[in-house]
Amino acid sequence: VPSDLDAADKRQKDQWSKMSGAAFDKAYMADMVKDHKKDVAEFKKEAASGKDPDVKAFAGKTLPTLEDHLKMAEETYAKVK
Repeated sequence: VPSDLDAADKRQKDQWSKMSGAAFDKAYMADMVKDHKKDVAEFKKEAASGKDPDVKAFAGKTLPTLEDHLKMAEETYAKVK
């Protein structure tokens, strides 16, 4: 487990630390939507064509939860933007 953030995550943290209120909410939720879309795509790919049967099964089982989280993130983002 990493003991520190990578460079990209440090930059993101620095950007967010300079924001507050609605600006923070908007930026944070935009990032959550982007990250969840990426995660859903990766899990769909693994569930459909993964080589390791255990990992493939995990991806398939977890995918509906990630899709629900993406939907919630999109709904929240729509409210704050």
